[in-house]
Amino acid sequence: MKKFLLVFMLAILSISMVGCNKKMKIEDCISEQTKIYFQAETENVKGSLCVGEREENFIYDGVHTKNVDFTLITLKFKVQPIKNAIETKLTVNDVEKDLLLELNPMNHTYMADLGYLLKADDKISLSYDNIVLNFENISKNFKIQYNDAVKIALDEFGDDLKQFYSKGNFQGECYLQVFDFNNDNNLFWTFSIFGKNKKVMNVVIDVKDGSIYLKF
Repeated sequence: MKKFLLVFMLAILSISMVGCNKKMKIEDCISEQTKIYFQAETENVKGSLCVGEREENFIYDGVHTKNVDFTLITLKFKVQPIKNAIETKLTVNDVEKDLLLELNPMNHTYMADLGYLLKADDKISLSYDNIVLNFENISKNFKIQYNDAVKIALDEFGDDLKQFYSKGNFQGECYLQVFDFNNDNNLFWTFSIFGKNKKVMNVVIDVKDGSIYLKF
């Protein structure tokens, strides 16, 4: 009986050690990942809607923590309202709700995170001061989807990734976002790495063909 208990305890200890020694991979440390991207535009305002996962405590500190679902709505005006926040109405599949968008002073856009996922086929519109934005899921037409972009980025970084590893463990966090750099509807995936060592790498990937637009 004692021999059996000893074997059992050693087995439990071995399982625990395997769990503790699990290597942290870079793919496990993506602190923001856009998976679906909607866009809408009128003469005076441009809107985007990013759907995916991001850190619950969203901080650029090189440390990845628990992810939660997010849907980030962003409006950029040609003539910006002189307000710190604007009251809008969001309609999803004919269900309307009030939504407050707050000014981001860093890029002069108005933003709100719904805190939950919208679906790729949802019918979405946003109204503000006689402006109506009807959003379209344009990411469904991306030749390079989010998972493709991650693979392309890691392949492009290659041996440069070694500077973010210590004893086989990835020491940092990553971000995958969609950007319209020139405000001309030419969209790109941007994959960024922020290490605990404060080192940063970025690669910009064309959604149309996966070509590398920029690496820095």
